[in-house]
Amino acid sequence: MHCSRSYRIKEFSTNVEGEVNRLRSQVDLFWQKEVEAYRRFGLKDGMRVLECGSGPGHVIENLLTAYPGCRATAIEVDPYLVAILKERLEGRCDISEQSIMDLGFTSGSFDFVITRLVLEHLPDPLGAVREVHRVLKPGGRAVFVDNDFAMHLRTQPEIPELGELYEAYCRLRVDEGGNPLIGRELPPLLRKGGFIDVDLEVVCAHSAVTGDDMFLKSEGVGIPSQLVKDGYLPSGLLDRLAVKWHRVLRHEHHSIFRQLFVSGGEKRASGSRGIPKLHVAPGTPRAVERGGHGDGCVTGLGPGQVLAAQPHDRLDLLTSYVVARVADALGISPESLEGGMRINDLGFDSLMAVEVMDEVESQWGVSLSLMDFFEGQSLDDITATLYGQLFEEAPKGPAEESQAMSGDATGSDEDVVEWEEGDL
Repeated sequence: MHCSRSYRIKEFSTNVEGEVNRLRSQVDLFWQKEVEAYRRFGLKDGMRVLECGSGPGHVIENLLTAYPGCRATAIEVDPYLVAILKERLEGRCDISEQSIMDLGFTSGSFDFVITRLVLEHLPDPLGAVREVHRVLKPGGRAVFVDNDFAMHLRTQPEIPELGELYEAYCRLRVDEGGNPLIGRELPPLLRKGGFIDVDLEVVCAHSAVTGDDMFLKSEGVGIPSQLVKDGYLPSGLLDRLAVKWHRVLRHEHHSIFRQLFVSGGEKRASGSRGIPKLHVAPGTPRAVERGGHGDGCVTGLGPGQVLAAQPHDRLDLLTSYVVARVADALGISPESLEGGMRINDLGFDSLMAVEVMDEVESQWGVSLSLMDFFEGQSLDDITATLYGQLFEEAPKGPAEESQAMSGDATGSDEDVVEWEEGDL
């Protein structure tokens, strides 16, 4: 199975067996705090759990020890690592060779999904987040764990060469389609991928707590050696780095510190985030009945649907869209908002406005500005602005629409006279 990514174990390190051992040590370094983070994000025993990018299986193995009642599934795209997974964990969990970009599970299959140190290696992390969102049950939760190499391992006394090592590593990962700084981007990435109730924790490891050995095993020389081999790092710098490490470890009051970024979110019980379901009056074009409700909803509303609607329905559709997007950003029900409410009175901030502006521009091809939100405007004012951007005219009121429709039906006086003369 092919998946475009920047981590291939046989190319990532000069020592494959050493890399497998390093991955275990990297899990052990953070595990006690990491599993507590999973619990805070909603993991419970008995859940159906999926781990995407399981590697040699250290996380899923530890997880089954901590939560023996979970029904676990592990997927991995690298055949070499899949073989290790099956050798170690066959019978304890379901294992398959799959890509996170195209999961072979029906929508709503899992209660909890863990994706650890995977997104940083993908050219399309958003696509992966959306695929994870798809396979979650409504109300299910997912956790994404990743690095940010601008804030990676540090020491006291400092080793300046570590900064040069990470810069070389970042260049290689970017050249191969990855994003080694993705840790800082996780919360907005999850929100774009459809998650709500998104949060972020930083899990830290310190040598004064764990001891030096665990840190040293989780780093190793395989990756730096590969950087030298690939021409991203001078061999002389690697030599200086080794000397500096030796000096740090001999220092009486030395410290080694590293952190991981852990971000989680929930799949909305009523569906994915994206463009939310829009509530419109019964009988309006493209309304779809929902079970047990008398009202309708419109999904995936865009300019094509509005243009296809009757002129007198367009304003209602745009009003539903604006109300739903503002409500979604505020985390409240659209039914709690009314068109006359002022944005300034709702607790709506500039970051929320930018989110709505970005979606309007990408979905509709028109631009709103912050001034359209925060100069005393109401929801109706924003709708009118969007209407004007789309149709280059102000929306007509009911009386104007009625008059226009009446004129279309009867024609002009001149048309009536000509018809009467011809008839005579």
